[in-house]
This record gives sequence, structure tokens and C-alpha cells, in this order.
Amino acid sequence: AIVSAPGFLSTRHVTTLSKPIDWLTGDVLLDSDDLDLLCSGLTVAEVSDDPLIQTRRSLMSWLEEQGPSLGKEYISSVGRYYYSRS
Repeated sequence: AIVSAPGFLSTRHVTTLSKPIDWLTGDVLLDSDDLDLLCSGLTVAEVSDDPLIQTRRSLMSWLEEQGPSLGKEYISSVGRYYYSRS
């Protein structure tokens, strides 16, 4: 789900609206804690010329490198984080 106008729908509403997808997939499409963090502004760099930020790979570069393989395989968050691998 894309929330283009912060405040239009609360993160609680967005995660509630995505529940049917969770039920269908047996996974969690949007974790409310992660969505709250993204909407809080804490994940945004305040000083873009900070040396620690400049040494990191940009999202656009990563997408350019990984783009062809994105969406080719489904990995369940629930399976990855909550069930042990045999």
C-alpha cells in the first residue's frame, strides 16, 4: 500500500486494511511497527553530506543492481523470522 498523504490514513488503518492480504498469504505484508518507524521521520537523513551517509549505497543504485531479480521469488517474513529451519 502506498500512503501518499501522511495523516490521510493512520498507520493502524493501513495495516488493518492490509489484513486480508495477510490472511491470504499467511504472511505479514505490512508490520505496524515498521510502518510507524517509516512514517516517524526517524529513517530520514537530516544531514545528507554526513560522511557516514555518503559511504552507504544509495537505494537507487541497489535497485538498479537488484531490479531484474526483484519479485522473482517470494520469501515469507513469517517463515523467515518465526519458524525454525529444518
